[in-house]
Amino acid sequence: MRVYLILPELLRVLPMDRELCVKFSEAVCKLHPLNLKILEYFFKSLVKMVHSTSTWFLHQMRTEQRDFSISVGKTVAVLQKLYEVNYTAGRKIEDRNFYINEMKLFIQSEGMHPNKNVGRFEDFMFKTLICYRSIFDMETKCMVFDEKSWVLVKFEDEDGIDHGGVSQEFFTIFAREIHSMEPRMLELHEDSRLVWFMPEGRCEQDVYYFLGILCGMALYSKCVVNFHFPLALFKKLLGLMLTLEDLKELSPIETRLLNVNGSRVIQVACGDHHTIALSKGIPLAMIAAGGEHSFALSLSGAVFAWGKNSAGQLGLGDEKGEA
Repeated sequence: MRVYLILPELLRVLPMDRELCVKFSEAVCKLHPLNLKILEYFFKSLVKMVHSTSTWFLHQMRTEQRDFSISVGKTVAVLQKLYEVNYTAGRKIEDRNFYINEMKLFIQSEGMHPNKNVGRFEDFMFKTLICYRSIFDMETKCMVFDEKSWVLVKFEDEDGIDHGGVSQEFFTIFAREIHSMEPRMLELHEDSRLVWFMPEGRCEQDVYYFLGILCGMALYSKCVVNFHFPLALFKKLLGLMLTLEDLKELSPIETRLLNVNGSRVIQVACGDHHTIALSKGIPLAMIAAGGEHSFALSLSGAVFAWGKNSAGQLGLGDEKGEA
């Protein structure tokens, strides 16, 4: 523990050794939480040193396109800890001593360098550095979230500035490709002209994940994507219960065949050898009949299942009838 108390004072009076500062920051981050808590109260003199080191690394990343992301990650982590200690102690050090002005310049210079590393540096900033709120002043925070709020598109070998039309064209092409891809992700219901997801297993889960990301980007950028989903999708996203009206919107013909609006089931019997009879007057929401197993769902939520297996219905027991 004494080493951690002595080193900051040595680093403060010695010529700036950035590599040593990084190593020290790394060691601090690995300390046991109890030991770290003790040391935090003696780290106020570290603010200037860690701040200066972080600024130098970020300047090199911005101007020379050199990758110091690992080193910066360690130093700003310590700077954030110092900020939290200072906040707990009643802000004895002004917040502006933690702000790194280089972050503002980093954002303003976005897109100025054709170097292939720029994208990786920006990704590092928006995914890693944004977690350390102490290094951003209010103006820079607003700039960061403004950068994340809009999608700008530029097609290869095409000139022009995206004022909304280019990004809309991108999402139009994206929707057309999704509809034509194989294996298909979405199924078009001809009677309603609405789409729904194909059964599981047709596509990799990652494909649906990226579809969701792109749909979110389009929505956030106020662009239209040609996916005619029913209201049921948005109700599921909000965790709301679906009703027969949702099925009616997606597949009106199927809903009419059910004929459950105001009707009550008198009897249901299916299968060559295995049959099931429901009591009179049970309002039925849905019937699904298959080659081996079938089920009926009442409006109250009771499930009635039957099938060809010798033991039970859908593996739920030995008794036929209500599962």
